[in-house]
Parts: sequence; C-alpha cells; structure tokens
Amino acid sequence: MAVSGVLPVLPESLEETDSKMDFHLLQRVRSHSAKESLKKLKRPKIKIKSPEWMSNDHNTEDKNSTKKRRAFFPEDTLTSSSSEDEMDLKDSVILMSQRLKALENHISMIENRDRKMTKMTTAPPENKASTPFSARKRLSFDKVTPTKKIDKGLRIDPTLNRQRSFWDYVLDDFDWRSVSTPREAMLEQQRLNNFQQIPWAIESLQCFGFLVCFDTLLYVFTIVPVRVVLASMKMLLLWPLSKLLGSGGGYVGRRHVYDIFRGFLLISTCGLLYFMELSIVYHYLRSQSGIKLYVLFGILDIFDRLLTSIGQDVIEALHTTTLRGITKNKLRIVLDFFSAMTYILIHSMLKFVQLVTLNVAMNSKSNAVLTLVISSNFAEMKSLVFKRFDESNVFQISCADIVERFMLLIFLALVFVQNWAQSSLSVFEYVRDKSFQHQFIVAAQIWGCEVLVDWIKHAFVSKFNKISYKSYEKFALIIGNDMLSHRRVAFHNNMDSTHAVTQRLGLASFPLTCVIVRICGSHLSRFADLQTSIGYVVLLMSFMCVFALKILSSQLLMAYCMIQSRRSERGVNNLDLGKLASIKRYTLHKNRIP
Repeated sequence: MAVSGVLPVLPESLEETDSKMDFHLLQRVRSHSAKESLKKLKRPKIKIKSPEWMSNDHNTEDKNSTKKRRAFFPEDTLTSSSSEDEMDLKDSVILMSQRLKALENHISMIENRDRKMTKMTTAPPENKASTPFSARKRLSFDKVTPTKKIDKGLRIDPTLNRQRSFWDYVLDDFDWRSVSTPREAMLEQQRLNNFQQIPWAIESLQCFGFLVCFDTLLYVFTIVPVRVVLASMKMLLLWPLSKLLGSGGGYVGRRHVYDIFRGFLLISTCGLLYFMELSIVYHYLRSQSGIKLYVLFGILDIFDRLLTSIGQDVIEALHTTTLRGITKNKLRIVLDFFSAMTYILIHSMLKFVQLVTLNVAMNSKSNAVLTLVISSNFAEMKSLVFKRFDESNVFQISCADIVERFMLLIFLALVFVQNWAQSSLSVFEYVRDKSFQHQFIVAAQIWGCEVLVDWIKHAFVSKFNKISYKSYEKFALIIGNDMLSHRRVAFHNNMDSTHAVTQRLGLASFPLTCVIVRICGSHLSRFADLQTSIGYVVLLMSFMCVFALKILSSQLLMAYCMIQSRRSERGVNNLDLGKLASIKRYTLHKNRIP
C-alpha cells in the first residue's frame, strides 16, 4: 500500500521563533503543526489496534498513567531544535506506514489461506468480490467503499454448476454414501419419539387417576357413613346424657354437625331419586330419533361440567358456614344446606339420565345410537386438537379425561348390573347368555373408542404445542401431593382427605354415590334377602369387605405417593412443578377452561 502525499515539513516561521519561545509554547506549536500536516493524509475511519502477532515494542503504553499519549507522536523526549522536531515527525509517519504494511500483509495471507480452502471444497469463484475477505473494508488511505450485504438465506450448491453427464443424473438415485443428518431432522426425530411415548404416559396417568377416583368413591361409601353414625350417636345419646350428669364428655363439635349434614344430604337425595321411574325414562329415550339424542348428549355434557364446577363451591360453602357456628349464622346455614341439597339432586338426576342413555345405546339393535355415543368423543377431539395450549391446559384436559373414563367405567358396570337384575338369571347363566355377549361387545367398542380418542388427542396436542411426555409424570406427582398434603391438614380444618383431589380432578362424588345407591338399591333383593336376619348379616359383611378394600387401597396409594414425592425431593425425576401446583380442573388459565 502506497502512502499518498509527501512527508510534511515544519514551516520556517517555526524555526525563526524557536529561540524566542519558552519550552511549553514550543511544545504546543510543534504538536499543532504536526496535526495540521497530517490532516492532508486520508486516514481510515476504523480504529486500528495492533494485532497480537506484532511485537509488543510499540504497545508499551501504560494503562495506569494519567496522561493520554498520542498515537503517533511520543512526547517522552523533547528537544528545542527544529531538526529534532522534523525527525520526530518523519519517524512517526514511517512507523505508521510500517504498521499498515504489516497489517496488509497479514490480511493478504489470511485471504490466500481462505482461497485455498474454498478451492478444496468448491469450484473457484469467477468473481473475486465473492470471497469473504475481499468484500470487507480494506485498511488503506484510499477512499473506503461501503460493504455489500451478502444474502445468506437461499444458497445453491456450487457443485451443481459443474458439467455432469447423463449417467451422473441417473446414478444420483443409487448413491449409498453416508449423508450427515441436519439439525432439523434430529429435532423431528425427537418429536416423533415424544409422539410415540404419549400413549404409554397417558395410560400410566389414567391408571393412577382411576385408583385415586376409586379411593375417593370408597371414602363416600365407607368413611362418611361411619362418621355420620358416630356423630349422630354422640348428638342423640351422649350429649343429652352429659347434660343430665353435668359432665363435659358429650361435647358436640362443629365437625360433628357437618358430618350430620352430609349424611342427611345423601339420604334425602337418594330417597328423592326413587321417585324417578327407570322404565319410563328408558322407553322415552328409546323412542326418540337420532337427532334428538345427539342434541341431548351435548346438553347433558355441558350441564354436567357446569354443575360440577358450581357443586364444589356449594359443598365448600356449607362446610365454611358450619365451622363459623350455627347460632350466629342460622339463616346462612339454612340457605347453604338447601343449596347443597338442590345441587346434589339436580346433578344426580342428570347423571341418572346419562346412565339410562348409555343403557339405551347398549341394548339397541341398530347402530344409530351407538354411533352417536362414539361420535361425541371424536367431536371432543376436534374441538381440542387444533388449538394452542400450554402445559397447564393439558393438565386440565388430563384431569377431565381421568374423570370421564372413570365415570364411563362405573356407568358400564351399572348397566350390566341392571340388565342382570332384570333378566332373572344367575350370574353364570347371564354371562353365557347372548344378550350379555352383545352388550359386552358394544361396551368394548365404546371403551376402545374412548381410549383411542384419548391417545390421538393427547399425542397431537403434545406434538403441536411441543409438550414433552414427561409432563404427565408431573401431573401424577401433583395429584399424589394433594393426597399427602391434605391428609396432614385434614385433622386441623375438618376437611376430608378427598377434598383436594376432587377439587383438582373435578370429580362429583356425592351425585355419583346417589346414582349408584339408586340403581343397586332397587335390585337389592337379588343380592340379599332382607326379610330374614341372614340378609342383614350378608349386607353387613359386604360393607366390612368394602371398608377393608378402602383401607387397603388408601394405604397402597399413600405409599406410592410417598415414594414418588421423596424421589422428586431428591431430584431423581428432575421435575419442576412450577405453576402447575396451583392449577385445578375448573381454574381459568389464559382465558380458557378446556
């Protein structure tokens, strides 16, 4: 690189007045003259720094010094003669030119190396301006040209420009050479593996959720009746006796009153359900057309969700009002009690109609009603798959699927019990009957479609929203923590151990219990003859077996939840629950409840 211009020479005026000026004035004039002479040089706008490959002789500037030294005019030595000033200026310009030449040589060396590397991989470019370093700014005293932006979006392989024969194009389809897998393909492979793991993950969660729902239902059948009997005995026998004797052993607390309220709600609702004739509802639904039944399915499903969401609040309001005291809130207690009874009655009637509709579909000879039952599942899949969800919404969908599958299994079992009770056959004869085989095939189709729809729905929701299958382990851990944590708090706030689980999953345990009692109670004579004492003994032994099953299932679930909780605390699962712990089935999250 050639340096334009001639080295500047100090003016004569400076030489004549050199002897008359003092030392500081001479220094200022000399520096100002040197700066004015260097303005003629076209210096680049880029700040030049000495590279690492240069010697450190020129970069010995002290960073801790307070004085700012100039780039090319050292002021370490000052002389009063003009000849020395002229030599300092010439040395500075020479030093600058030497640095620029060394930097240009280094850039050219890197450019040659890059050109050799491109020749080894691709064909030599026709235009030198396409090389990486030629498009950059050159450090010179010439006019600096702006750098052109290179489009890095779509690039064509340079090997396609070379001449190829006809057989080269033919043999391209038979090339077995290894090709490196791009990063996008690896991500697609991971998504596919996650897609394949979803059915197993959702089934493991469904099995655990089914056991939790079954334990909750057994609690209402076994623990709640025992608590009601004990609280009633304490109120009717011990409390009056303690008043007469003047002792304090017969104290009746507010929790006893709440248990009595729950027992009265269950008994009154089951008694009112007996006024609904099963045969009248069955034949009315069977005589309707397919369009009416399809509309009825949609209405029942919508109102079932609405009543479940409001029913949890009604039961909790009754509990809160009871704990505050009866004497202070008599009117509030009455309103909350009748609100709870109205809710349980309406929701039980709705579930009763759902059960009868499923019975009509299983006993119908035509497949029209069965098609309507199955089509409702696919309509649900259509409404959920092509929407944007996050992990919290998927948790709510999973809770809804757990409850839906549990309810379906209970309804199928009740349909078989009802048909067996009306057939006047023994259990073994009914199993070998053709009607049972037909009903079993229909039930298998309904259950299989339910499972298949859940697999497809969760697989595609996880794929579209990029949710890992490990999230379902988080869902199971949260449900298990609800059972553990609420059992520790249950003794202090009088809330039963199933309250947290029912709030999380959205399970309506009281209406479902009333429907089961209504169906099985109407055919109780097939199980035990209550006209003799033996029938009552059989009924009591059956209750003791169910109570033992409740204790066993509760202990097994507690042990499993404890193991999973400890593994999570030790970091074995590497699961971060985050905001999922505060998400419930009917919690409004991101302006939606799926």
